[in-house]
Amino acid sequence: MSEIFFYLGGDELHSGQYIALVNSIRANGQPINLILPFKTRFYNLFFLWNKKKFIGPNLITINKSSDDKFYLVPLFLGLPVGSNFIFKIFLIIVIWYASLGFNKIIIHSKLMNDYAYMIKKILGRKRVKIICEFEGDFVSEKEYSINKTLNRQLNDAEKKTLIKEIKQERKMLSEVDKIVCVTKKLKEVIAKRHKELTLDDSKFFIFESLASRNLFYFDINNRIKAREELSLNDYTIIIYSGNLNCAWQIPDKLAALFKEIKKIKSNSFFLIITKNSDRNFILPYLIKYEISDYKFLQVPHSDINKYLCAADYGLILREKNIMNEVATPGKFAEYALCGLPIIMTKGIGEYSEMIKGNKYSFVIDDITNIDQEIYKLKGFFSLEIKDIDRFEFSNWCTSKFSIEKNIPSLINTYKGII
Repeated sequence: MSEIFFYLGGDELHSGQYIALVNSIRANGQPINLILPFKTRFYNLFFLWNKKKFIGPNLITINKSSDDKFYLVPLFLGLPVGSNFIFKIFLIIVIWYASLGFNKIIIHSKLMNDYAYMIKKILGRKRVKIICEFEGDFVSEKEYSINKTLNRQLNDAEKKTLIKEIKQERKMLSEVDKIVCVTKKLKEVIAKRHKELTLDDSKFFIFESLASRNLFYFDINNRIKAREELSLNDYTIIIYSGNLNCAWQIPDKLAALFKEIKKIKSNSFFLIITKNSDRNFILPYLIKYEISDYKFLQVPHSDINKYLCAADYGLILREKNIMNEVATPGKFAEYALCGLPIIMTKGIGEYSEMIKGNKYSFVIDDITNIDQEIYKLKGFFSLEIKDIDRFEFSNWCTSKFSIEKNIPSLINTYKGII
């Protein structure tokens, strides 16, 4: 046999997105195996060894065939030391076993660490090709989080840790064969940080955070059923879908903006789709702004579409920062493919500029000065958006933000490094 392909996912919370991407790659005729890390306690491995139902957070349904396989690799919680090392050992064993009989191993990895070095060292540099994907800039993320949560700059110990992580990143980049970035700006940041590696344009491939057209689309029946199910037929539904546990997701600003929207449209209702464990990140602000018309939902990734169809407007807010300028949240593409009118802030990756001026979107220049945007926001809410408009917006977005339209270029990148 010639070559075998693997897609190595990252955060388990995004498992639905990884599955959608892998299924789209397969639908385009490229066999590929999916590997996902899952967090568990060491003693739970007993259930796996005995082929019993695994008790854990990652209950995943995936289409399988004789050529495409799905592997779970444990990342153990509660160990004093060695959790990452054990994960690496399991990961290498899985790849080694699955690739027996193949001359080439191509791995598309979402994990940013020294796995690339270890895999190549053990399985062979000539045999293994690695595509490393960056969804954001960990340096600016760390600086922003410290500043936002602790209201200070990095201390000396944190700076030393960051320098160590940058060196690890450089070591990893010296081993990989292709670098995937979600924006051109992120590519520039990485190339500048590691200029001694002379990373030219041919080393990079831009692949935005996209959504699957098979999972996200506008459906009138879904809209009617979901609104009836929620008993919100008479409301203007403002939706936020995503995590809330990171500082850059600014739950305080989400609540503050909804309060202003409520002044413009008094029948507004705030629907918040997030993990149950993330509710407390925004709840204090809902109380602070005396917001009572809201509802929390935790739903599987495959069910989010019907609630996006039910909603009337979607929120994506970020503060102006290099961290947000280089990243592209996946929720944007999900909103867009559902034809959902979007209210977002300026400087979210390259999406803010791509969508600015579209009549179905509103871009806030400065979220810290929302009072200055109220007049323009009133104009946006005065537009009547019908079902046919949602279809039009959804179709326009499909060519730009759907996985299916962009997969062929990704597959060509895979084949280009063999």
